[in-house]
Amino acid sequence: MGIRERLVAFYQKHNPAKLCEVDSLLEAFAGREETMFAALRMKYEESDVTDGVEATSRARNVNIEPGMSETESNTVCAEMQDLLRDMESVDLRRLLDQLSGRAIVEGDLLVHAMRFMQHFTTCAHRFQDLSGTILNRTATATQNTTAGAAVPLKRTAGESVATQTESTSPGRCDAAVHAVRVETVSTGTQTDMDGERLRDVSFKDMNPTNNSHFLRAQMPPTECSSVRPNDEVRAAVAPAALKMDKQLNQHRSIGMVHKLKPDKHKRAAVIGALLTKGGLADTDSVTLEPGVYHENLCFLNSGDVELVAVFPGAPVIIRPLSNLEPIIRAAGRKTRLRLSGVVLVENDTLGKMHVDVSAPNCPLVAVADGAHVEFHGCHFYQGSCAVEAVGLHTDIRLHLSLISSCTFAGVFLRHGAKAVMTQCKVTLCEAGVRVASKSSMHARETVLEENTTDGIVGYEGAEGTLERSSVLRNGGNGIFLSPGSNFMVTESTVELNGLYGIQRLQSSVLRLRDSVVRDNGLLPINHTDEKVSL
Repeated sequence: MGIRERLVAFYQKHNPAKLCEVDSLLEAFAGREETMFAALRMKYEESDVTDGVEATSRARNVNIEPGMSETESNTVCAEMQDLLRDMESVDLRRLLDQLSGRAIVEGDLLVHAMRFMQHFTTCAHRFQDLSGTILNRTATATQNTTAGAAVPLKRTAGESVATQTESTSPGRCDAAVHAVRVETVSTGTQTDMDGERLRDVSFKDMNPTNNSHFLRAQMPPTECSSVRPNDEVRAAVAPAALKMDKQLNQHRSIGMVHKLKPDKHKRAAVIGALLTKGGLADTDSVTLEPGVYHENLCFLNSGDVELVAVFPGAPVIIRPLSNLEPIIRAAGRKTRLRLSGVVLVENDTLGKMHVDVSAPNCPLVAVADGAHVEFHGCHFYQGSCAVEAVGLHTDIRLHLSLISSCTFAGVFLRHGAKAVMTQCKVTLCEAGVRVASKSSMHARETVLEENTTDGIVGYEGAEGTLERSSVLRNGGNGIFLSPGSNFMVTESTVELNGLYGIQRLQSSVLRLRDSVVRDNGLLPINHTDEKVSL
């Protein structure tokens, strides 16, 4: 039976999923087939025996038997050292030379090759460390055994070898990538670790013998834990993206789910009745069937609660039961409210409900005293504001939401409140966003369009960031900055506004980066005695 047939038969018995890798494995271990078979037998056959014997031990602890001799320990050490020599004997340069001129090198392929070489050598030294560790533990266990005590080992030698033989775990791969410190591949060619591809570079140009940096990349560090990621790798990962991923992937425990229907016969609170009875607890969810609800809800330190439309796209409309109060009031640092797929409207547009003209307009949603409220795919119509946030540590987040026809501002922030808007639209309001008194906003991929006065108003002490957004066709200024305000406009467009694109008064700070301010009624940016930071 040939070598290939032996390998195919072995994988058919132990791991049929690996049959597609037979040819690549034979090419990588050319001339060392017996070593390959020994490693595979150690991984699959010995691990199967170990799993059968220790099926009752989930923690995989092994107690050294009193009869274990020092000769057996030395045998384990010798096997590991033999495996180390086999792994270090792989001629990676010869393997790369065989591929010379066969394909065009791209960035991902180069990174993968370097990751493989670094991990390969790291595993070899790791095996050497394990052999010494097991000898020390065995000696200690033997001493304790003579005193009548057995010392548990976390892993046996065979299990450690089986774990390190083939596939790379994600954590080990990341450590290996961070350990690779490649500055250049060939003269005039630099490899970026963030995925930028290299074009038209042959394998001959990246021969390790021709570049000292490449040779240094193959040398493993003395200790994996002491290796620090290089600056290029850290720069390639955007902190904002990591933070967003963490928030999206954050696990939320779900309590009781309350399924509610609107009252079609009379204007009566349905969600409010549940709150009044104390039936809504922390981590509870309320699913709303399509229809019109009349509510004045108050969430005071209510914990983590969400209101969700049960059918995506079906209208779930919430109107105020009384126009003297907001539809939703959230307060207290323990309040974490999430609304998804609902429509908040102040007045009945069809004229079926009597509207008191003398009554002052209220915000549709009032958030205060450190509460945290998130809106996903919500619509806001009318009211003095769609959302008014007041107080330090008060935080609101709007995603894929529409705000329209507010008589004062789409979003109003004051007294230290914070707002994050992503992929939203604010239109037909008196002003798009008003930021006052040490509050801050961050708008990303958001449109502020056709508002009566200004798109964004920053009062004294306000801070804001506009990123990849558009401020256009507003009746006044695109952005108005009072003295003491601080705003950054990045990769955004400010155009077709009635007055200035950006009007800033003295002592205000404006930073423009890769943005366009054009075709406004007056000047792009009004003249002051200060300069704009570009």
